[in-house]
Amino acid sequence: MKKNDNKLFNDNNQKNTINNPFSGYDNNINNQTREQKPTPKHNTSQKYKTPNNKYNINPLDIPRPNQENEIYLNKDKIPLYETNIGAFIPYSNSFFSVKETQNSSCRFIFPTYNTIPNSQSFLDETGLPFTICVQPFYQIPAYDSEIPKVEVGDSIFRCEKCKSYINNKYNITYSNKPIAICNICHYENDLNMNTCGVKNEYLNNDNTSCPELINPTIDFIAPEKFRNKKIFIPHYLFMIDISESSYQLGLPSYIINSIQITLDSIHNSENSYIAFALYDIKNIYYFYIEKDDIRISIMGDMKDPFCPLSLKKLYIKIGENKEKINILIEKLNYFIEQKNKNIISNNNKQISTITGAAIKSGVDSLIENGGRVMIFTCNPCFHGFGCTIHRESYIKLNEKDSHKTNPFFPQHNEFVSIGEKAVKYRIVIDQFIFRTELYDISTFSLASNISGGEINFYNCNKDSGTVNSMFEKLHYDITRILTRPNYYNCKFMLRYSKGLDCYEILGPFNKKLGEAFELGGCDPDYCYCYNLRLNKIFKNTENAHIQLAVLFDDNYSNTYIRIFNYSFNISNQISQIYGFINIDSIMKSLIYKSITLIYNADNQSIINYLEDKVINSYKYYRVKEKKESSLDQLIIPLSIQYLPLYINSYFKLNIFSDNMKPELINYIISITNKLMREPVSSTIKYLYPKLYRIDDIEKGQYDLNNDEIKIYDIGFINEKYNIIQKPLLLRLSKDVIDFDCAYLIDDGIFIYIYIFNEIDTNFYSDLFNVDSFKEAKNLGINSLDQENLCELNKRILNIISQIREENNKYIQPIRLFLLDENGINEPILNDLLKEDKIGKVCNYPEYLCTLHQKIQERMKEY
Repeated sequence: MKKNDNKLFNDNNQKNTINNPFSGYDNNINNQTREQKPTPKHNTSQKYKTPNNKYNINPLDIPRPNQENEIYLNKDKIPLYETNIGAFIPYSNSFFSVKETQNSSCRFIFPTYNTIPNSQSFLDETGLPFTICVQPFYQIPAYDSEIPKVEVGDSIFRCEKCKSYINNKYNITYSNKPIAICNICHYENDLNMNTCGVKNEYLNNDNTSCPELINPTIDFIAPEKFRNKKIFIPHYLFMIDISESSYQLGLPSYIINSIQITLDSIHNSENSYIAFALYDIKNIYYFYIEKDDIRISIMGDMKDPFCPLSLKKLYIKIGENKEKINILIEKLNYFIEQKNKNIISNNNKQISTITGAAIKSGVDSLIENGGRVMIFTCNPCFHGFGCTIHRESYIKLNEKDSHKTNPFFPQHNEFVSIGEKAVKYRIVIDQFIFRTELYDISTFSLASNISGGEINFYNCNKDSGTVNSMFEKLHYDITRILTRPNYYNCKFMLRYSKGLDCYEILGPFNKKLGEAFELGGCDPDYCYCYNLRLNKIFKNTENAHIQLAVLFDDNYSNTYIRIFNYSFNISNQISQIYGFINIDSIMKSLIYKSITLIYNADNQSIINYLEDKVINSYKYYRVKEKKESSLDQLIIPLSIQYLPLYINSYFKLNIFSDNMKPELINYIISITNKLMREPVSSTIKYLYPKLYRIDDIEKGQYDLNNDEIKIYDIGFINEKYNIIQKPLLLRLSKDVIDFDCAYLIDDGIFIYIYIFNEIDTNFYSDLFNVDSFKEAKNLGINSLDQENLCELNKRILNIISQIREENNKYIQPIRLFLLDENGINEPILNDLLKEDKIGKVCNYPEYLCTLHQKIQERMKEY
């Protein structure tokens, strides 16, 4: 069989508008709209391949993400995004550098529209939301614009009327007297030295020395009046479940070891403090050092728990006490061993722990300063503070109450109060829940969601391979929290032009509209969104503006006010509106909204809601812009061409399953929490993972647009962009899988490597130093060997390193699968191949046809 035959299209199919319903679209909306590049044809002899003529639409001809090819096939300079008003926003998963000009970077502010309709009725007709996705603490890469830090005196100059902060869009005039015209409310502010926050530069028209008058994103060093009376110092409390089942799983020792090897890498470790507490079915054990001796203080009041030690006594400064901490950790391990040395293994025994009491007590320990409580458990909490009962029993007891029978509603609101208390005292609560289907995440997650913390749910089988991979992910999750910057005492305030209105704030929290809202803390990945509407008819010559102000403390005891400024063009031309829509943030917005509906609507209603958004949007565009075209074509603007694919993939996540077993409820809640708080780029990659072929990278892979040109040096550095060149993307379908190849899939959480049994034996020899598929499979390898200097191994490791770097430096664990022909039906692989049918959800080509039919039916109204 000839490999890498890259003939992209069948000529007959290319001319057939029924097989190719996206043909005929006039790509003249604007000169910044991306051209769709087809995915290369990957020939395969495997018997599971579906012939293209069996699809209603030729799968090679339909849109799918392949933005990476814009990098490696770009003959010009590095892709540079200048943040001008109305500029086309790059895809979140494409490679680009940002130069801030007029607007804040799309790394921070990711709107669904960059040119907005001139009225709410126009916006309603498009069927798509006007949403601002916000990631305020994105870690800026080296090739992007830095955020300037601006020192101020006792105050910052602000608009007297709307209180917006001075920014690069204020209009300062000097005709009769200096006046600063606010871009948000257009109020004319007098500028004189008696006005709070006015600098001499404002009066002298010296913009070059004022970063706040040039840059759309600014960090003001907060004046004294904005700072908390007590300086924030990073504190971390690790609370570990040491019950019988946790011990048998090996969880406590693994957690403690992960923390110990990460201590030197903790962000600002020299000035950070840590403490340890263990808990079981009866007590919480706080370990502390007094006069060079390790001591234990036991908390036994599980109904009204508190911390029996002061902050100063319990917490240990890392920089000055590393040897003492190591001794304390030895004591922890010894205590755990002694406590569990006489346990009798009983796999059917269900053990409860006092996780609720641990959370409340942990928060109490940090009230003096603030910080982070990290809770680790593998058991449900059936007694003590905040306890729950078995969810099925709770539903039976409340079968007449429709709210209480909804499995996503909490059994009580104790953890709402705990979360609100945490926010008040600058505390974040993270939960790590390992292999327990009876833990009521619906109830316990509220403490983390409200405070700004994470919910990490490790849903694994009891076989050692799966448990080991989840342990590895647990380690990376712990490391990620501890080693990156974290931000505390976060307060957010959005201001916007007259004519705009914010009617909803969506995130993992429950936030009502008001002057501002707070979180105990945020990490660099934290994301949420504002839904906006228009309450007036704008003129096409106008611009609309928003300003987001964020007050926060960093890990170095500094307080800043970060200001983001973003402006929109106004238009009544649908081609202009659709031409600047951002598909990634549209999908993120729809996910936010659909997840909030889970609590009040049935699954089918949510599915209908999402499909209606797509159908109505496409129908409206078709009616307004393409009346002269025949209706047998589904014509969509390039800016939203991937929306059906992402919607189809979203339906395949099991979120909308009718099977409400406890283990599935926890899985769904953990996934929805991830989708609500993670960055836009991570959501898009999770919806549509990236599939690469890796066995042929030494030989090169063909250019997508020219089957005579090969792309070489895959796995080596591309000096033009200073990144590792990755393989070309394949479509996510069994059709591209062959049994003499190897593949890598990146879904943003794991990196999966699939090796099939008919592959050339040199592949095993190069990577694993074995001679056969059987030998490789028996090795039980769960990662590649860093010491292997073979070129193929180095290339694959380089590719993995680049994937992790692009995924916000998240160290994704590697999961290795060696499969024979029957392995094509391996469950994880099947769930990752998003273009195929999964469960009851049809494949991508069929879904496009379904949407096309529904649009035609609605077109009959016109």
